[in-house]
Amino acid sequence: MKNLRISALVILPLLLLVTGGASAAPSICATVLSGSEMEFCGVVTAVSSAGEGGGITIKLEEGVGIIVNGLGPMSFWKQSGVARPKVGDQVCVVVVTVLAKNILMSLTYVEDGTSIEVRDPVTGCPLWWKGNNGKKEGQ
Repeated sequence: MKNLRISALVILPLLLLVTGGASAAPSICATVLSGSEMEFCGVVTAVSSAGEGGGITIKLEEGVGIIVNGLGPMSFWKQSGVARPKVGDQVCVVVVTVLAKNILMSLTYVEDGTSIEVRDPVTGCPLWWKGNNGKKEGQ
């Protein structure tokens, strides 16, 4: 009986740790989906490569520039087979605005229609967390 109690004392905290960690990511990701979804099209005027938080600035037709966050790591773009945006590219982006930040959901190149999703539209989690790419079918 004593061994059973000791085993329970060891196993229970491990289960809580494992299940707590697994449920933390979806709740963090769900925050992204609580925002307002919008689409913008324009020309990329700046690119930041600061890790997963990297972003781009897009100049809209009205002359206004918007900052889009959450490009993801370079490795994600390489795996997807889609070129990461660069200055001068004409793009359309779908973003979700949360706490005054435009979080990238997907990006489409105007020139050839190549499109990539960077976040799961159901969970809001970055696709690079899953190790898969966001390239849409047929590309």
